[in-house]
Parts: sequence; C-alpha cells; structure tokens
Amino acid sequence: MSEHRPFGGIGIPLTFYENGHVIAWGNDSEHFRPSTFRLLLQLWLDPNHTLTKEDVCQDVIEDGYASDIAVRHVINKARKELESVEFPYEIETQWGTGYRLNPKGTPVPDLGNG
Repeated sequence: MSEHRPFGGIGIPLTFYENGHVIAWGNDSEHFRPSTFRLLLQLWLDPNHTLTKEDVCQDVIEDGYASDIAVRHVINKARKELESVEFPYEIETQWGTGYRLNPKGTPVPDLGNG
C-alpha cells in the first residue's frame, strides 16, 4: 500500500510502504517497528478521527491485548522512535478520548471522535 497526500490538507505528504514498514517524506525515509508503522498508518488514514484505546488495541497491537498499559507502551515507544528520526509529525494525546497525529508546531483543535 502506498498513501501519498497532505495530512488533513496541511503538512508534509507521507508515503507508506507496508513491505518493510517504511515511511517516506520529502527526501527522507525510515524503517519503523511494525507497531509504530501500523499506528501511524491508522492515524494518517483519517486525520479528523481520534484513535481510541480500543482502536489501538484492534488495529495496532498484533495480539489485540486490550489494556491501558499495552496502549501506553505502544504510544510511548512510537513517540521515542519518531523523535529519533526527526519525523515531521507527532502523536498528540486527546485526553479522555485517544490519540491524533499532529504536524510538528501546528496545534490541531480537538475535534472529538469524528
């Protein structure tokens, strides 16, 4: 699968390559851990949707083990991985709702679970 479009009409376009879990942006590309790749893809596919804990358990965590600790672990590992490669987006917590992808330096209003 390859998805190449600006995120919600803003930001830098990304291209997702499932074979190898590679994401490309600008002149850069990076191989990501499978769970980080799946998380970013789910966040990217619907920029107006807040990814809930249940969404993360169903679509990102391979064994579907639903626990707050498992979700926090996946999110924290993904954030560290994104920081290490200077990814142009960050994972934003929507307290009480879930997670959204946010272009760095661009505040995104809380749209609920659209």
